[in-house]
Amino acid sequence: MDYRVNPNFETLFLLANKDWDVQDEKRAIEALDGFGVEGAAFYRANFQVIERYYAAFQKKIVPSAGVKLFDGCDETTLLLYAAVFLRHPEWLDPADEIDDETASQTVRDVLSEEDGHDGKSIVDMLESGDFSDRAKWQIMALLQQPKQRIELVAQAVQDNLPAFEHAYAKVKPEADILLDRFDMRSKEEQPTSFMKLSRKIDAETEIVPTLAEPLVVFIAERTCLYGLLVDRLTNEEEPGFTKAELLIGAKALSDSSKISILLALKEGSLYNLEIAERVALTPATTSHHMNNLLAAGFVDIEKRDGKVYYHLAKDGIGRFLEGASDLLVH
Repeated sequence: MDYRVNPNFETLFLLANKDWDVQDEKRAIEALDGFGVEGAAFYRANFQVIERYYAAFQKKIVPSAGVKLFDGCDETTLLLYAAVFLRHPEWLDPADEIDDETASQTVRDVLSEEDGHDGKSIVDMLESGDFSDRAKWQIMALLQQPKQRIELVAQAVQDNLPAFEHAYAKVKPEADILLDRFDMRSKEEQPTSFMKLSRKIDAETEIVPTLAEPLVVFIAERTCLYGLLVDRLTNEEEPGFTKAELLIGAKALSDSSKISILLALKEGSLYNLEIAERVALTPATTSHHMNNLLAAGFVDIEKRDGKVYYHLAKDGIGRFLEGASDLLVH
């Protein structure tokens, strides 16, 4: 079967969502609302295929100690594992020997890089960052036994590749439609805004579609894991300025922290830690705000000296103001 997604990462994400239920639906809708779209409506229109995908996977799961590690898995912990395996894809083969020291250093490097805490201890980073208590516990457990836990997760992924194959076959017609649109959008002449952003960070970034995490945009190791519903979230499949863009832009302007960030960037480009210091926020909170501002088209990025700098996207702000006026006034 031609999957056109990465089976290993699909299985990793499916394991994290293996117990999808009403509470997960509620959290997804709240997250969508927070992004600036009508969460319940978006969920009803787009998540039926995702629910069927999860449900089909659940029926074929092979239980193991590694699978249990995903019980209550925090999103931060999940992306940490993803970043580790993007650095060392060979570790997804249980036959590959993992060195204790390398495993420990890789986890620490990923944590430091993702949260931007140059020179700070891991404990300081966890205390100062916006990590949930559950994420802190899971990350500390991983730091205490990096080799053992990475090996258990890798084994769980390999054991459950048949469950992924079964689940993917159940939703392949819908997945093919989404992938066809992804292929069209990912071509150089028609990239979406998030695809453009990933290439600005690194021109050689490989964009890998994922159905199991349909709203994720996660960049690590010259790879961008790109959710197949992201473009529907931003409504880039529709021409002109849309109601969804109005909602996303309004959300980006809805609190004082984001306004403070935009005012700081008005004075010149800054990288994440500089923004955090300027507006007195943690780096993790700043990253969350920057994702919303990027989605709204209010900021842009460029990579200099190994850092990702943000600057005002004056054209994007102008488009929002003009589009909002056209929709609401004219």
